[in-house]
Amino acid sequence: MVIRENVLGKSAVEFCRHALDQMEIRGISADDVIRALRSPTETGLPCDMFRSRIRRQVSRLKALDVVYEERDDRILVITAITIDLKKRR
Repeated sequence: MVIRENVLGKSAVEFCRHALDQMEIRGISADDVIRALRSPTETGLPCDMFRSRIRRQVSRLKALDVVYEERDDRILVITAITIDLKKRR
């Protein structure tokens, strides 16, 4: 799935099959992911080489992490993960 949105200086956001499957399981929408990419509360989180991971805190106890790759003209979303912040304290 490709959404034509200007995000991080790119003209589109593409969701790979794995990302879409995980988003469906976790109840995460494409709008949630795009909002996180546009307004993260944390950047530079650890992930695989050539990928980036950001976090957007969506409530006091929950956050959304997005792992993505920057391509020439688009952002490729690899996965999106809901983080339970109360378990991390």
